[in-house]
Amino acid sequence: MLAVSDTGTNFAWSCAAAEDLYQRKIRTPEVLFALAFTLDKVRPDAGRSIRLYQKCIDLLDRNPSASADPLLKIKAFFYLGYTFDKLKKKAKAEDYLNSALAALDRLNTADRLDDGIGFYLLAYCFERQKLHEMSVEYYQKAIVWFERNRPGSYYLRGSYYNIGLYYYNTMDYKNALIYWGLAYEKEPPSGYFKETYRKWLDAAREAVGFD
Repeated sequence: MLAVSDTGTNFAWSCAAAEDLYQRKIRTPEVLFALAFTLDKVRPDAGRSIRLYQKCIDLLDRNPSASADPLLKIKAFFYLGYTFDKLKKKAKAEDYLNSALAALDRLNTADRLDDGIGFYLLAYCFERQKLHEMSVEYYQKAIVWFERNRPGSYYLRGSYYNIGLYYYNTMDYKNALIYWGLAYEKEPPSGYFKETYRKWLDAAREAVGFD
């Protein structure tokens, strides 16, 4: 089984490994998901990622035991929705994200959700529904899980960052700075995100009187 690295420095390695397996006709649900997910991080190709996520879901529909990861289909639904959202195809985005949310909520209600990525995805879905306090609660659960199990995870940085953004939007700039500082310690931002982050960070510092 191919494990997808969720640390920013290893996305390129994971993408290359998944592409190699795919070209050699090894197209398990894990390989399809890994390639779709890492393509978005390394060399974005939304059309190809969408097709790969859909193939992953189709395989799991035909054979639910094809993957040992109980969250793989949910993650594929989530990232399909996320990809459509970036393409501004809101109706399709909502369909897939709502499917992911419903499945995550069933696991959570049954106390069968003990996975940092699951907590993160659930928090993100709540955030989109403007259930902000519930979103923060599940980002916090994700933080606890990742700090204990995978402290180098991309999702850990994202959880700190998103809680910081919640505090920024509610004008609690001190807490925004605390959580963004923790996110930055995990992995400094890059690219477009770096510029956006810098503007928000400067605005928060100015609001609380920091130089």
